[in-house]
Amino acid sequence: RVTDLLRVHRPVLLNVNDLDAEVARRVVDFTAGTIYALRAKIEPLAAGVYLITFSDTPISHDSRMRLRAANYRSFGTA
Repeated sequence: RVTDLLRVHRPVLLNVNDLDAEVARRVVDFTAGTIYALRAKIEPLAAGVYLITFSDTPISHDSRMRLRAANYRSFGTA
């Protein structure tokens, strides 16, 4: 799903906190490969939470604040 969203230039909020540590590592490793292949970028937001975007996809300060308020669970209405 992460790859599908990135292929159409949609930002991805990746939260691996609820995953087993080994599974979380695999998800992050796989996602890192996708990020590299698609020339995207990853930004850690909190422990186990990452924002994946392209340089031409700005995320506003208000959107970042909504993410924080939602405990990094959803973009809501970004």
